[in-house]
Amino acid sequence: MERIISISEAFSMQPIKLSVVTKQGRDTKYHDSSQDIQRIEKVQVEQYDWNYVGYNFDNKKLFEYHWRSVNVHYFTD
Repeated sequence: MERIISISEAFSMQPIKLSVVTKQGRDTKYHDSSQDIQRIEKVQVEQYDWNYVGYNFDNKKLFEYHWRSVNVHYFTD
């Protein structure tokens, strides 16, 4: 099974990149560790439609993008 390391917006002039982290960081003045991404999964929403969903370390959904609107990058094992 391929594991997703990050996704980036495909049709943006200044795309954001959302990346998986290996361990949750510390809460600091400038960083909220509840926004650290533990995993990104491809989820089927209809018969021929998929979304990429990112989850934090508390298993809460952080974002959801349609599969055609992002570029996907995978871990190389």
